[in-house]
Amino acid sequence: MRNIWRSVAATVLCLAFATQVQATSVTRKLADLTKDMPISVPELAGMDAVQRKQVACLAYNIYFEARGSTMADQIGVAYVVLNRIGHPEFRTNACEVVFQLTSHAGRTFPQFSWTTYRHRLRKVEWDCWELSQQLALLVWQGHLADPTDGATYFRDSHGAAPRVTPRFSVIGGHVFIREMASR
Repeated sequence: MRNIWRSVAATVLCLAFATQVQATSVTRKLADLTKDMPISVPELAGMDAVQRKQVACLAYNIYFEARGSTMADQIGVAYVVLNRIGHPEFRTNACEVVFQLTSHAGRTFPQFSWTTYRHRLRKVEWDCWELSQQLALLVWQGHLADPTDGATYFRDSHGAAPRVTPRFSVIGGHVFIREMASR
């Protein structure tokens, strides 16, 4: 229970302190991330290396896609990755899903934009990073329910108001989409 309250406090801190990042055109690699932002949640140390890597990929995706958002929003971002595993359009594990590229109209795009551009972090928000790791672990272990009801896509909800239908749900700053028409 203490960890949950600590996580809530970390979420509040994340909302208060947004970080500026600079992007270059270098493709981000998992090895680069672990140097800048090492895995630090003690519960991950007891996992085997394969599972630890999968949870790390979930944690990095939560951090870069939803840092500073509501806890439900961050959990939703993690579940989009898990909901894609085994789906015919996506890869078979969390890291492959996170770093997967897609093609449209002859151009290649990342599934998650932070994976393509090498972000130079001016400051890592360590409280947010710890919360991202804790949430990733809880989602991976199945301790938190999927607030997206099986969504495999999400987008930023800022801008035009989305039409909320059974296919769409809005959680925090993201619109979660359960199915997306083929491109």
